Amino acid sequence: MTHIAKRSIPVSLNGNRSYSIVVGSDLFSNLATFLWTNSLGKTLVVFTHPNLKYLYGENLASKLKKSGFNVSFFEIPEGEGSKNLTQVSALLDKLLDLKLERQDTLLALGGGVIGDLTGFVASIYLRGINFVQVPTTLLAQVDASIGGKTGVNHPKGKNLIGAFYQPKTVYCDFSVLKTLPQSELRSGLAEVVKYGVIRNAPLYNFIQENLIAISELKIDGHDAIWQHLISESCADKAVVVSEDERESDLRGILNFGHTIGHGIEAECGYGGRLHGECVAVGMIAATYIAIKMNLCAQSLLESLKETLDALGFDLYFKGVDSDAVFEAMRLDKKVKSGKLRFVLPTRMGAVVIRDNVPDDLVKEAIAVVIGE
Repeated sequence: MTHIAKRSIPVSLNGNRSYSIVVGSDLFSNLATFLWTNSLGKTLVVFTHPNLKYLYGENLASKLKKSGFNVSFFEIPEGEGSKNLTQVSALLDKLLDLKLERQDTLLALGGGVIGDLTGFVASIYLRGINFVQVPTTLLAQVDASIGGKTGVNHPKGKNLIGAFYQPKTVYCDFSVLKTLPQSELRSGLAEVVKYGVIRNAPLYNFIQENLIAISELKIDGHDAIWQHLISESCADKAVVVSEDERESDLRGILNFGHTIGHGIEAECGYGGRLHGECVAVGMIAATYIAIKMNLCAQSLLESLKETLDALGFDLYFKGVDSDAVFEAMRLDKKVKSGKLRFVLPTRMGAVVIRDNVPDDLVKEAIAVVIGE
């Protein structure tokens, strides 16, 4: 893998809560220095999956221990099924057994599930302790690890229980993505495409210009391309989060594709289909709605479908119950005053938020992406 100079992207927040997203390769050696420099305690607990502990955790722990840290591991089963209050309670019990103090740090080494769990536990243990994100999936690097959204799922909906709680830093080491399954890389690309549609038309153009290389879903040999995709996505989310930390207005644009996407994800059973796969068809459905509401041109939808198809996404989820999807959407966090809120494109790189989409049109859009 060619060495790529790291990039530091600021997330500017009020008070002392600002932090940087660091994007580069082979970053683990620098993490101990960051922790000491920022007085993040001497004891560090790593939340991770067993396989990730073997692949990266033990190496990371070795570097941290050599720098004087006490390091413990809490292993969590893979999958959305672990993102629940039962798991949270078990993790809190372990932290109490360790007598972890407020100045100590939790480190999330994993994807979105690990990051969400770690951040939520950090937010409620001793009313808030330090935590650091070291995301190991593309989806987590470009989206889930940034912005302080933490939480767990409830049987009635995804991420319904949680808190806004910011990490001390996010270390996006894209060299770890080379062990990621191609399906997970593809899933993360849905969020990258999203940034292009909602606010970064040059990024969308970059994806189209490098579509063949990106669609190979290989990091080695294309590391400069992936570094650009990740850095630009992180920068986009950092700007939005800095302006609207708690999703009162602008941050809502990050939900492009997620309203219907989350409904499909819930109906498929968390983990039944990858998050990015559901977001991809959700973006198609939202763009279909935008066309029907005379907000954007048909050409935008055709371009989006061609791009997602070239990246290997399934554009139709046949066999999904459309009525169940619609009902699941009603329980989404984005419902406001009983109204569903949709992020709808007006042109490439620009969107609006609407809460006046007729139910019949929503159901029509769902039918389009489930092949009815």
